[in-house]
Amino acid sequence: MIGIIYLASGFARRFGSNKLFYPIEGKEMYRFGLDILMDLCREKISGQEIKLHVVTQYAEIMEECRRRKVAYTQNTMAEEGIAASVRLGVLAFPDADWFLFLPADQPGITKETMISFIKAVLSQPKTMASVYCENKPGNPTMFHSSYRQALLSLKGDKGGRKIMKASPENVFWYPISFEEIVDIDQPAEIIK
Repeated sequence: MIGIIYLASGFARRFGSNKLFYPIEGKEMYRFGLDILMDLCREKISGQEIKLHVVTQYAEIMEECRRRKVAYTQNTMAEEGIAASVRLGVLAFPDADWFLFLPADQPGITKETMISFIKAVLSQPKTMASVYCENKPGNPTMFHSSYRQALLSLKGDKGGRKIMKASPENVFWYPISFEEIVDIDQPAEIIK
């Protein structure tokens, strides 16, 4: 089973307001990824079941998860940084074979790319994976369950990239387009 962890706890300090609720084409930013991931859970990819868990500090997103019957965890430690969200997501999937992380500020990602990324990761022997564009790493990322304890040990504003940097030989790199990899930090970066 692949446990997908949707990271929706950020403060968006550079954006000037809460970017997760910023409307793009009439739809709040966080809902782009949520819609795709919910749809992905109806698939079985390379024999693997897909399950979704949202980690957020925001009441509005928790309410949307309840309404749509999506599993979620309230992140009361968001001030710590990304590591708190990673730990909460990993704890939600005690039996996962793989953990996949996607942040909620990447509205350009497509279901087709998510499926092709997962298929590519599962068809090769490396135990960590990341997308990239023009030599710039991005999200989503995947970690085999053998990294469970390492992910749970992360602290502060350091995510799984720290684990990848410690063992670069174990990382599989998958190319995607700029439109899909861009994570929105400022309104000017919105390209939808």
